[in-house]
Amino acid sequence: MQNYCNIVKNKLNMLIHNMEKNVSDFVVNPKRDFIRKSELSFSKTMRFILGMGSQTLGK
Repeated sequence: MQNYCNIVKNKLNMLIHNMEKNVSDFVVNPKRDFIRKSELSFSKTMRFILGMGSQTLGK
């Protein structure tokens, strides 16, 4: 089971990485959104949003 979880996690990370390469397809304003280097990159933001679905902010 642990191996399957790692496979799914690696696949998800690969998909997010591929999305980051074509970020203009996934943002509202491609000329402005995620164009600067910041602490919250596109991939970090996606992982944060997906992680929030697993538990409440209080936890």
